Parts: sequence; C-alpha cells; structure tokens
Amino acid sequence: MKNQPVQEAKRNSSVDQRIETGLNRMALREQILINLRDEKITLEEAGRGFLAINQTDEAILRHLDTFFSGETDLERSTRQVVAQMRCSILPDSHECYLRLKSELETIQFPKTSNDGEIQIASRRGD
Repeated sequence: MKNQPVQEAKRNSSVDQRIETGLNRMALREQILINLRDEKITLEEAGRGFLAINQTDEAILRHLDTFFSGETDLERSTRQVVAQMRCSILPDSHECYLRLKSELETIQFPKTSNDGEIQIASRRGD
C-alpha cells in the first residue's frame, strides 16, 4: 500500500510523456502541412518531414504499413501527408489536397532508403 502512490505517480508520468510526445508530433505535422499549403516546401519535402517524425516510433511505421500503400517508408509517409491534408481544417486545405493528389501520381519514389539499404515492403510479415 505504501508503494502505490509512487507507482501511480510513475505511471502518470509515463502517460504524460507519451501524450506530450504525441502532441509534439501533431504540431510538427501541422506545421509541415502549413508550409506545404503555402508552397514553402514540396510534397516530397513534406513526405521526408513526415518520415522523420514517423521514424521515432516503430508503431507509427507499422500503422503506415497497414493503412498506406507504397514500397518504402518514404512513399507511405508521403501518402500520409496527402491524406492528412485531405482531413485538415486549414484554410484552403481542400484545394491543396486536390493538387497534391494529382502530384502524388507523378512522384517516382526511390526503392531504397537513404542509407542504400533495400527497405522491407511490409512489417506485417507478408
């Protein structure tokens, strides 16, 4: 019984840390979408930005494998950018989404990661 408050405080701290990390990721993604909408960056740069954020958590990469098509993490992250723009409440996001949707079809994604290693097509064990 004496240790229960200490254990509860540790558990709460861990939850708080995960929430803060998640909110930071959301804020970074939102800024990338704003920069993309304002044409300060390209779709490819936005995809690389999302990839950098996604690589901080293996669970996010598994989620991308499940819900986004593509042969590499970069391609799936870029598709995530377009999907998030579609759902965004930013002003002019719908018009930007339509532009990005057609632009996505023209991008040639490399079949290797930045370090030259071939990326595994799926983490699902396919």
